[in-house]
Amino acid sequence: MVNIYNKIYFKFRKREVCKAKIIMKKLDLGNIDKGISKICWNNGIEYEAILKKPETLLLLLRGKKDVLLLKFVKKDMIFLEEFESYLDDLYKYDVTKGVYITTGVFEQRIRDKCSFIPMYKKIKLVDKYNFIKDQLGVNGKALEVFKENRFKLYKYLPN
Repeated sequence: MVNIYNKIYFKFRKREVCKAKIIMKKLDLGNIDKGISKICWNNGIEYEAILKKPETLLLLLRGKKDVLLLKFVKKDMIFLEEFESYLDDLYKYDVTKGVYITTGVFEQRIRDKCSFIPMYKKIKLVDKYNFIKDQLGVNGKALEVFKENRFKLYKYLPN
């Protein structure tokens, strides 16, 4: 059912998705960081920036119930070795959930690992297609969402 929805969505929203992919390549992670910190401040979520680079953002977020490690990476492809370093960070900071967002795609071995191994099911993998779909929704415009930094980031925050 989900695959059918995705096919229909990307078929009818093809122009906006293409615009969003182009804009995402030029995305400034500082704007993402500002948006998340503002939401955390307003909702009483403890926010700690572990790593801020032009291509990588690693944040530790402590909610009332969960501790979440959010990693946002600007790369075309995430390989298993990079994902395993993220897993090391999960254990290092003793988190209950993880969110890994990329402006590219994940290697198939990573997707297989996260779907078959039960302890990895607490990690949410968000590639460029899922991120674009979450941000644009049904009627959103790519220029409004990505250029004006109107990101919908509540979905990725801890409880």
